[in-house]
Amino acid sequence: MILLLANVGNEGDLLECVEAGVQGCILEKSSLEDLKQAISEVVAGGVYFSPEMACSVFRKFAENSRNARNVRQKPDEITPRELEIARLIQDGLSNKQIASRLSLSIYTVKNHVHNLIAKLDVDGRVEAAEYVKRHHWRRWIDR
Repeated sequence: MILLLANVGNEGDLLECVEAGVQGCILEKSSLEDLKQAISEVVAGGVYFSPEMACSVFRKFAENSRNARNVRQKPDEITPRELEIARLIQDGLSNKQIASRLSLSIYTVKNHVHNLIAKLDVDGRVEAAEYVKRHHWRRWIDR
């Protein structure tokens, strides 16, 4: 059981403390009643964070989540077939037309499109194709 008594820390340090196993965090300036409540919560197996600390940890967690979502796949993690399909989507072809052009089943094309969307963490096929185009991956497509 770890309860951290802190001055005013930065959000990154607080998140690292939580990741390290801290079950509670309270500010030094907190009242004796708040300290007793924090100790009781942690001893009982719960968690306790003063409101200021909870907001701080939540802000840092939200920032880290946003940053993680913005990290995109590298071109070499996208298969050549997925890039080829992205090019055909850019050209305005439907999944059915792509399947016909590449002699694939419609289900195989849908699977490639689904994988491309998931790898790029975008909302749809057109957004995936635009992402590829916007990031100049066309040079990998046209090889």
